[in-house]
Amino acid sequence: MKNLPLLIGGAIAALIGFNLFAKKRAAENLQITPGALKINLPKTREANFFRIFYGITLNIFNPVSASINIKGIFLKVYFDGQEIGSIINQNEFTILPRATVQSKLEASVNSVSLIGLLTNLIKTGFNIDNINRRFTYSGFIETEAGRIDISQQKF
Repeated sequence: MKNLPLLIGGAIAALIGFNLFAKKRAAENLQITPGALKINLPKTREANFFRIFYGITLNIFNPVSASINIKGIFLKVYFDGQEIGSIINQNEFTILPRATVQSKLEASVNSVSLIGLLTNLIKTGFNIDNINRRFTYSGFIETEAGRIDISQQKF
C-alpha cells in the first residue's frame, strides 16, 4: 500500500503520454483534399464585380483512432500562380476518430487585382468550371498537436 500513490501517478503519467502520442499521430496523418471552389456569382454581381466572392470546401479526414482538435485554418489562394488573397478561419472544431469533416471557408478579393480572371469570365460566358482549374491554394492547419502544412494544391 505504500507504493499505491506511486503506482497511480505512474498510471496517470502513462495515460497522458499515450494521449499526447495519439493526438500527434492523428495530426500527422490528417488527409486534406480540396472539395470545391465556387465563385458566388449572385453576390459578385450584386457588388458590380468590384469584389469577387468565393467559397472553398476542404475535406479533412482523420484516419486514426484518436480525435484531433483543429484550432485554425490558414490559406493563401492563387490564380494562375499569383497570390490573390488569404483565408483565415480560427473557428475551432474537433474531428472524431476515423471521420471526415467538410470545412467551408468564404472569402472575397478585390477585382482590380483579378483583371485576368474577369476577362476570362467574360470570354467564357461565365464558364466557372474552366476558371476553377486555375485556382490553387497552400497554407497550414493548426492543431492541438502542432502545425500541418498544406502544399500547393489545385481545386
